[in-house]
Amino acid sequence: MAGEGRGSRQGPLFPAGVLSLGLYLLVSSLGGLYLGTLLDRSRGACFFAPAGLIAGLFLGFHRAYIFIRSAIRKGKDPDSRRQGDDDR
Repeated sequence: MAGEGRGSRQGPLFPAGVLSLGLYLLVSSLGGLYLGTLLDRSRGACFFAPAGLIAGLFLGFHRAYIFIRSAIRKGKDPDSRRQGDDDR
């Protein structure tokens, strides 16, 4: 069956990995916004919240990039990844 080969290569946790990309962005941006808002309230300023949001988005995109890069590498040559894990 054609679908079985493709599904086994991606693994059963592939949909969860795709969902985690959105969660990386959501949690990091909301966390940065929250911390920025706390700093704004304590300092009486109004620029920490946008800066926290931008920093959170940057962190989320960076984490998503790392996830996608590792998934692409694992998809290209899954046997070399398994052999590297056995050497440890």
